[in-house]
Amino acid sequence: MANYLTIILRNQFNLLYRCGYTMIPKSKFIPFNGEINKNTIDILFNAFKNETPFDYEEEYLILELNKKNIDFLNVELIVTDILKIYPLSERAKQTIESRLDQRIRLEPPLFEDVLSLIEIRDQKHQIKWGINALGHLCEIDAETIQNIKQSIGEQNILDGLENRNSGIKSDEIFKENYWQHLLSYDRYEYYPNTTLGYFFDAGQIYAQSVGKKTFEGSGVHSYLVNLEQTNPNLNILEILELFENDEEPRAFVSKNTAKGVKQYLVTVLFLKLKDEIRKKDSIKETVLLKRLDFFHSDILKDSFDFSVVLLGAFFGLKEFYDEYYNCLDLKFYKDPKEIAKNIIEETKIIDPEEIANKIDGSATLGDKSTSLASKAKSNEENCIDIISDIFLNETTMELRDIVKIIKQRSTMKKVDQKYLKSIIDKMNGIEIKTEKKIKIAYSKTISPELFE
Repeated sequence: MANYLTIILRNQFNLLYRCGYTMIPKSKFIPFNGEINKNTIDILFNAFKNETPFDYEEEYLILELNKKNIDFLNVELIVTDILKIYPLSERAKQTIESRLDQRIRLEPPLFEDVLSLIEIRDQKHQIKWGINALGHLCEIDAETIQNIKQSIGEQNILDGLENRNSGIKSDEIFKENYWQHLLSYDRYEYYPNTTLGYFFDAGQIYAQSVGKKTFEGSGVHSYLVNLEQTNPNLNILEILELFENDEEPRAFVSKNTAKGVKQYLVTVLFLKLKDEIRKKDSIKETVLLKRLDFFHSDILKDSFDFSVVLLGAFFGLKEFYDEYYNCLDLKFYKDPKEIAKNIIEETKIIDPEEIANKIDGSATLGDKSTSLASKAKSNEENCIDIISDIFLNETTMELRDIVKIIKQRSTMKKVDQKYLKSIIDKMNGIEIKTEKKIKIAYSKTISPELFE
């Protein structure tokens, strides 16, 4: 008999534990002699390339097995074959143990190094698909997107986001690529909370990109301060006209334009639209999509296209997939009118076209009994039921993703993170924490079986 490692989804392990067996493809058995080195990590990482991507590290486990015969394409793995169970990280170990049958022992996360490799791989996919999705939504052709990606540089995007995730501030990066500074930048100075404030940000980022701590004391800073005092509520086009024609900021405009790209304008659009996206629960609620004709105007178009690529990379596909999939006319989606008809039959509402327009083809409703039950309950009760159902199979989830699911599974459309937080605060066993400025709900309830 030989020892092997295999990667398994937490939910599949859950079923294995309950049913006593599961089927594993022969290709997923990795010979293991007990030694953990770079080669072991590389083999595991290559194995993860064939697995479903995941949001949270507690979604997978690595099993150490002792198995006599793996001669078949699909091998029956029984519970007595398992020698050890490894989580992917210390955090995953703590999370899983709180929901685990107390008789089961989790080993230390000896393969934690593979997690960083997986995160880099998944980030690359999120960047690629996030850019493609937002570019599609913003009606930017694929060739333009590709040219902009090459101009910015994939590595500059990755380095900028890595600096941000590692807590490295823009002013701590010494004379690196401008786009790295922009992606890692957060405002720490007091600048006006208006469109003009984003021009202050552009001045600060440029100064940091050339090795300075601040742009205070510069001519462009004095110019912006004067504008704030005399015309604080100018819109972006009015500020641009002054910026590009007045003598005082002209040197800044010239220095902060590279190969025809107005980096200062890309910066203003990126930061302003980034804040807008963060405030909304759906991309379709933002000015980004509501005012495409404005952003496609001659004066903004080229800079807007650059900002869209940066926004797509910054947020990734997870932020845009819901609206993006609506545009793709996915073959397995229901016709919006069919969904509207079902709602009419259940709620006796008469206008199918109006409902179809409201749901925009994006609703994925539950079965008839669920919809009828939801109708009879208050919005709060309905939310609690949906959240409870989510955490039967999940241990953690971002609040904005829960908002999307509630909107999909119910007729409630005016649900936001603030309302959701007020609901979760009343629920036992589910709490909210903030990681990297993202609010995440997680369950602390111990299941009577293996996992919740």
